Amino acid sequence: MPVAQGEDRVDDVIKVIYATLGQKGLWPRVLDQMCDTFGGAAVTRFEHNFGNRKGFIRYKCKHVDASANEAYDDKLCGRNPWLHSDLPYRPESVLLGTEILPNSDLMKTEFYEDFLRPLGFLHRLCGVVARDGLDVELVAVLRAKEMRPFTEQDKKTLERLLPHLRQAWDLRKALNADRSEREALLAILDRIPTACILVDSGARIRFVNQPAERLLARRDGLMAGANCVTAATSHESVRLRRMIARLAVGAGAAPPDLGEIVIVSRPSERPPILLTGLCIRPREAGRPGRAGGLVALLAKDPEGENLASLDSFSAAYHLTQAESRLIGLLAHGRGLFEAASELGVTKNTARTHMRHIYSKIGIHRQTDIIRLLAKLGMS
Repeated sequence: MPVAQGEDRVDDVIKVIYATLGQKGLWPRVLDQMCDTFGGAAVTRFEHNFGNRKGFIRYKCKHVDASANEAYDDKLCGRNPWLHSDLPYRPESVLLGTEILPNSDLMKTEFYEDFLRPLGFLHRLCGVVARDGLDVELVAVLRAKEMRPFTEQDKKTLERLLPHLRQAWDLRKALNADRSEREALLAILDRIPTACILVDSGARIRFVNQPAERLLARRDGLMAGANCVTAATSHESVRLRRMIARLAVGAGAAPPDLGEIVIVSRPSERPPILLTGLCIRPREAGRPGRAGGLVALLAKDPEGENLASLDSFSAAYHLTQAESRLIGLLAHGRGLFEAASELGVTKNTARTHMRHIYSKIGIHRQTDIIRLLAKLGMS
């Protein structure tokens, strides 16, 4: 094969190696291309422990049938004469079969008679993808008895591929570990009784657990429109989106461990939803192409008792201390001027506080505020 053509084939294999990171089921295709590149009869990707002499074929090319795979895993792995000693198998080393055992001796073994000979294999080229103690991960190219033996040039070609196989395999394992952790965390979120919605900085929904699905399905206060979470009123939707945007960049009004609170009214006039927003992963500002921030929205059961404390209510609407104290007295049945007297402020100051409270809450009558506090179990 011309050198340029051989280089192109190796480059094609490298491209497919890294493509395995984004797609499932591509490792057999990698091995198929390696088989063609080396002019082999078969290629396997397998693991072995030199302590207990057990191992298995993790991936195989299309030329290795399932029955041969099972036979190797169950019975023949421990009798592989190429793996009697771990000494030659250093990380990223490449070995010819004849460097371990001459073919004349190999053909006298049970392994050859029971496994290699029925499949027509004899010549072997092997590379160490990774090693951890007595555990080794290997790739092996096999040729039939009538085919030419592997050469030093074949060894150099595999040496070129090994770092890419190692890097792709390590990255794949890391991605799988991250995926497993993420799936476990999402499974936990799905089991908690609190409604939980994960959204990005644009309020687009990334995940909802089962209680949140039921809450959104009722379309009473919180809804999922165009795959975005919205409130029943435009005013509350704007407040909700602003809170999400602040938290997504780690710039919430409250400390990150406390999050922010929004109270969402319900058209059915059932108790409002107390929605706590928590920054899960801040967005990296000014970094194009980087992942956006994630925000968790936790909704307390609106039918529960004492959904809100005065502190959480005040935090939800960004009330000042003076406004919060005034609201607290109103919640306990005081009139506006009576509350002003207890607070030691003038009637005009109390009226000013109320105007600010109306503006922040989006309510324009004192009776509506008292009704809202009653629904939240604060009166």
